[in-house]
Amino acid sequence: MNIKDLAIYMSIYETQSLNQSAQVLGYAQSNLTARLKNMENELGAAFFIRQPRGLQPTDQGKQMYRFAKETLEHLAKLENSFNQKKRRILTSEILFNYALAVNQDIDLTSDKMDICKTSCIPAQATAKSYDIIYSFQRLPALKGYEQRTAELTAAFLSSNKPKGCAKLPLLINSDSDCPFRQITLKTVEKTDKVLEINSLENILSLLEQGRGSALLPEYLTQTKNLQKMRPKTVPITYFIYIRNVS
Repeated sequence: MNIKDLAIYMSIYETQSLNQSAQVLGYAQSNLTARLKNMENELGAAFFIRQPRGLQPTDQGKQMYRFAKETLEHLAKLENSFNQKKRRILTSEILFNYALAVNQDIDLTSDKMDICKTSCIPAQATAKSYDIIYSFQRLPALKGYEQRTAELTAAFLSSNKPKGCAKLPLLINSDSDCPFRQITLKTVEKTDKVLEINSLENILSLLEQGRGSALLPEYLTQTKNLQKMRPKTVPITYFIYIRNVS
């Protein structure tokens, strides 16, 4: 059993689902099942009872969770003491680019970045210890952090406006928790064509080719070959979690 196994165990415990943890962590479910079984065999314990609603932790499972959490927290503190100038930051791709370009809150020369999907932020936030977390979701389960609320301005962007009655397809992120996707779907008309794209980079590439429009942070009109398709802007709330210094 190693440190990575402890992080995997915490994810399984918190999601109560091998399938969901596999998606969050990027493992095959069979791999997680095998690693969990190895941990149980190594310690001679049964951590979960499998039920229709998911995995229910046993008393041994709860004890193991406390151990894993404390161990990873102690390790993070030790790492921080060795690298006091380095901040560990968790963020989504959109908020990473926004913090870097607009707020200039990130130092690429010293900060250590973990960038993941919006839907993965809540689980990842408790799997490791971070100094700063940027999230579109509130993280009420997160302890020991100061929560700050911020807002960015979004608009429907493309590289050109269609001629005549033509309408560009709307591009949305495939991550179901992406707020830009959620707002876009609320504004869709029957005549709109909607395309799911698997990354921000691919969306931006298609926009610059004039092959669609998408709701994205307005600042991109200054850094990319993009323009606003509609005059109206949309405010989008996000949250910054800063670890309390004890």
